[in-house]
Amino acid sequence: MPASIGRIGPMSRQISKLGLRLFAVVAASAVAAMIAAPAQAAVSSVVLQNGPPYASGNYPVTVVDKGPGTVSATYLGSTYPCASANGSGQVHTNIAGVPSPYLTLTAANINNCAGPAGTTINVVLKAGCSLKVRVDPTTQASAAGLTDTAITGKVNANDASGNPCLRANGGALCQMDVGGETDATYNEVTQQLTISGSGFSVSNATGICAFVNGASISLNVAFDITPGSNPDDAINFRP
Repeated sequence: MPASIGRIGPMSRQISKLGLRLFAVVAASAVAAMIAAPAQAAVSSVVLQNGPPYASGNYPVTVVDKGPGTVSATYLGSTYPCASANGSGQVHTNIAGVPSPYLTLTAANINNCAGPAGTTINVVLKAGCSLKVRVDPTTQASAAGLTDTAITGKVNANDASGNPCLRANGGALCQMDVGGETDATYNEVTQQLTISGSGFSVSNATGICAFVNGASISLNVAFDITPGSNPDDAINFRP
């Protein structure tokens, strides 16, 4: 039997060592990538807190626009500024789950919008209606608490039967209903709710303002949120 059979020659040992080194490099790179990758989390509960979280339940909330330039409506590519916006309702919390919705506005007003044809339009909630804000539970949530700046979700402006909840009133010149569902983002750091996107639509339009039934309309509002009854109360989305 030749001496080379049954034992590993010098060349084979070199190839084996090279393979082990290559494996070690690949393994180390994979571990480093896992360590460097940011930890992803989802929202598992929504709480109201002032230090420790309060018990699950419903708490009062008021909303006021963040000032000039933070309220407008966009229709057919044109943006119409509004003077102000405000509202009130409840924040719904659950220390062991994700409430849906987490925020309900039972009063909401968008005031003195500069409409087409020189009109001034005010938007109000219809009687018995509410705006319902839901969170996307797959959105990023920080274990640090009150550090997330973009908790995404949706705001729904329809009643239980799917009818529009908002009424835009421009007097005898133009009126219309607004309903549907559009984007909402919550910033824990500033306790700010931003409503935007093109998910709302027009219906029951009348008058000379040329609003088209079925056309998309955006209501763009940045709200400062004041939840609870104490000055330092805050809404926290927890992983």
